[in-house]
Amino acid sequence: MIADVKITNGDKGAEYINDTDDHTGVWSAVQCTEDTVFATNTVCNIANFSALVTDATVFSQGQILFGRFTTIDLVSGAVIAYIA
Repeated sequence: MIADVKITNGDKGAEYINDTDDHTGVWSAVQCTEDTVFATNTVCNIANFSALVTDATVFSQGQILFGRFTTIDLVSGAVIAYIA
């Protein structure tokens, strides 16, 4: 039996973030609209995400990160955060 899969990202809206303030909420995906570096107080359920942040990993424009984000803070760049 094949299960139907429904993609719901965007059904509940999204938030454009392009500053270095802490943003709190619950998001299911984050899409980089330009090359982006996340700050150390970004909170998500991606295993070892803190290592990527500590290394100042640059996420490329267009890249999408799927997970549960509850705090988004950027060092640089901009994202669209999709409400969970």
